[in-house]
Amino acid sequence: MDQLKQCYFDQSPAGIAITDLDGLIELANERFHQLTHLHEQHNITPMMNLALPLSVPQIIDDLVQGKQVMHIFEIKHGFTPDTLNWCIIKVSLVDKNEKKHVSFVIEDISRNRQLNPRMNVHLNTIVDSLPVLIAQIDAHNRYLYANKTYEAYFHTTLDQVIGETIENLIGDESFSHSAPFIERVRQGETVTFDNTLFFTNELRVLHLKLVPDEMNRGGFYIFGQDVTELRAFQRSLEFKAYHDALTGLPNRSFFMKSLANVLRYKQHGSALLFLDLDGLKLANDRYGHHIGDGLLKIFAHVLQDAIRPQDFVSRLAGDEFTIILTELDDPLANMREVCQRILDRLPASVEIEGHAIPCSCSIGATLLDHALHLSEETWLARADAAMYKAKTGGKGGFVIE
Repeated sequence: MDQLKQCYFDQSPAGIAITDLDGLIELANERFHQLTHLHEQHNITPMMNLALPLSVPQIIDDLVQGKQVMHIFEIKHGFTPDTLNWCIIKVSLVDKNEKKHVSFVIEDISRNRQLNPRMNVHLNTIVDSLPVLIAQIDAHNRYLYANKTYEAYFHTTLDQVIGETIENLIGDESFSHSAPFIERVRQGETVTFDNTLFFTNELRVLHLKLVPDEMNRGGFYIFGQDVTELRAFQRSLEFKAYHDALTGLPNRSFFMKSLANVLRYKQHGSALLFLDLDGLKLANDRYGHHIGDGLLKIFAHVLQDAIRPQDFVSRLAGDEFTIILTELDDPLANMREVCQRILDRLPASVEIEGHAIPCSCSIGATLLDHALHLSEETWLARADAAMYKAKTGGKGGFVIE
């Protein structure tokens, strides 16, 4: 059996070398000598450090620590001045007599690649025709490969892309956003995320998928698709779902979610205002709904102008509006101040298409007491009841309860 093993070792088509943990060659077959011109007592580290994306000490440390069972690399490299071959290099641990050694196996696959040129041409044509960014990145964030879509997006040539770093190609800001995902893909995780890149004179949103290099070379693959229009459409749908089409204010759904958050997180010094626009029915009945719509827009603008940045105004429906006040230092005094400011900023009447439309509102306000543990609907009903008291007491006033 030992003779059979020795025969396989000597006649193997692959170059095989056994080293110690410092990279010193203890044993090597004839094919390894032919490929590398290295012999026993030479150190394999300098040559392999030039050929591989990871250093030999790092590779050996990964193997000893059990992080990898085997490192596999596919490279194009000239181990000697007169050769430039495609090779697969496999590095693994060998235990003998309770001592650890390292096995380096080099397989020349240049002929296999040359046998399939037609297939490579077809694949390149397909990949270059896809409206998707496709690239291969090495362990140092350099582009090893990129399809022709890169030329169109970055207005450059592939010769300028290959060998360039990701950071230099996409810019510091976009790279900073990508960096955490790159760290994750290097740990073996496939990740997806959106990133915004500046192309010539416009911003484009790319949906990116990073896939680890299956050969464990420390690199990864990039697949990127332009989703600028899709994301804009999604934002438009989301805005419409949570905003009033007429005034642009958040709608009832948005308001209820916001109120729920205020109650959930027990924000100190919070209050709820319920407002009713008094002149809307008159405007609709006498002059038409387009005049009433104009009045609603003016009223919405007054409310937005009267509140602080941290406050939240919304249109519930029809002539009903709400405001959530937060961060009140002196809640009752602050509530009175906001209510009065709204009333003061409302003109007695507004002119719309030549018609003088009376403009006033009634406001009900309630302090949100988190100790009561009431629901959003209950708090809304309380503010509504306070508003009704203000309306019955004479339009254009406010009641705090």
